[in-house]
Amino acid sequence: MKRLIPIVTLFFLSVVTAQNSKNIDFKKVTAIVDINPYNKEVKGTVEFTFDLKNQVKSIAVDAKPMNITNVFLNDKKIKFNVTDNQVIVNKNVKPKGQEQKLTIAYNTKPKKAMYFVGWDNDGPNQIWTQGQGKYTSNWLPSFDDMNEKTEFDLFIRFDSNYEVIANGKLIEKGTSVDGKTL
Repeated sequence: MKRLIPIVTLFFLSVVTAQNSKNIDFKKVTAIVDINPYNKEVKGTVEFTFDLKNQVKSIAVDAKPMNITNVFLNDKKIKFNVTDNQVIVNKNVKPKGQEQKLTIAYNTKPKKAMYFVGWDNDGPNQIWTQGQGKYTSNWLPSFDDMNEKTEFDLFIRFDSNYEVIANGKLIEKGTSVDGKTL
């Protein structure tokens, strides 16, 4: 019986992941990320805009060990489950043809895929990420499926004394009241 539980769990997770790409068309991801290099911590919100191809009973988003603080479906706070690798929303979602929004608020201290270099020694301070569609879920709820294609808007809040660079096109830059650049 003890061996049956991991097998059933693996089967369930593979079914949930497969169900996402087959039944849900994720259109856009908007992420607002606040990075604290001294605590090696990331917190933020991620909003997924999607359409349904078919009715679904659950939605799964990859999220390696994270503290998920809130989940909203179409701006309504909902219950959710967290596994070692995913946030799962077990809720019947509106019929296909209507745009949906899933928003996840979280914080984490990533063990890999985001690296804090020099913050605890005399080296040059830097933070860098690795992922390209496979490991981003270590620091941001996302998809570890390289076939999941979506528009991605990333807003990074960080100390304005540092320069933040990323792939893509810089559309806007500003400073918040706490002195951080967004």
